[in-house]
Amino acid sequence: MLLKVPFYNQTSSMNCGPNSLRMVLSYFGEDYTLKELETQCNSIEGKGLSTVQIASAAKKLNFNVEFYSNELYFDKELLKLDFYKEFSLNNIEYYDNKIDDAKKLGVKVFEQNLSLDKLLNFVCEKSLPIVLVDKNILYGIENKYLGHFVVIIGFDEENVYLHNSGLKRFQSIMKVSRDVFDKARKVKGTGEDIVIIYKN
Repeated sequence: MLLKVPFYNQTSSMNCGPNSLRMVLSYFGEDYTLKELETQCNSIEGKGLSTVQIASAAKKLNFNVEFYSNELYFDKELLKLDFYKEFSLNNIEYYDNKIDDAKKLGVKVFEQNLSLDKLLNFVCEKSLPIVLVDKNILYGIENKYLGHFVVIIGFDEENVYLHNSGLKRFQSIMKVSRDVFDKARKVKGTGEDIVIIYKN
């Protein structure tokens, strides 16, 4: 099964989250510029954003949204990873407040892991997932975490199909084995974060 989700490429090294949201909303018939979605996500230039900020942005645009993570509040151990040292705000309270903000907006927030099979059940005409992965693992590099958001657009018995935006390594309809994808979404740094957005 492969959905015809529009592909857009990101324009900076740090706007994969808003760009993934753009692809999902476009699939649901709602077109926004990347700049508009960066504003909705409260993006800060040169910094990454927490996954829940994507969920909150979609909710502010009147979509029903669910957010899943194995740890809702920021794990200070992540600040030991080079990626988080460089691209986070180094302000745990800031990120923790984003969870509380999402709950107030009406995002359904779940502190739990989803199995791959359960996650793939959300890939359909009525809902799409945005998933935080280690982009390096998608390319067979396992020595350094590189946080990245992708949209799942399809799957079969052996593979998962992604829209993987980027400045360098990017690919529309990227085929990744289920095992590699599952590893990429479960490594330390991802929190197994998932945003499910539902069509209105």
